[in-house]
Amino acid sequence: MPLYHLTPISPKDPNWRTSVHRDVAVVRAGSEGQARSLASAAFDTTLAPSSPGGKIATPLWRHPHAVRAEVIQDRRYGSEGPAVILEPWGYL
Repeated sequence: MPLYHLTPISPKDPNWRTSVHRDVAVVRAGSEGQARSLASAAFDTTLAPSSPGGKIATPLWRHPHAVRAEVIQDRRYGSEGPAVILEPWGYL
């Protein structure tokens, strides 16, 4: 299965307040869509205002304009096994 390196493009975007993780993630998944979905399920929180009195923030892990996804090869992570978040650790 491919390994996906997901990188937030603008981590200071106020919409990132809806995520418990705002840094690089490495995900083993069958497709980019599945990698984004796993990240979204693990990291997205309840909806929150993007600013005090502002509009409701939008979770961003599923959006290509907000998160760059690249297929990588890295010996630290095996390509065999189930679809899972490999980095950060603890989001199995």
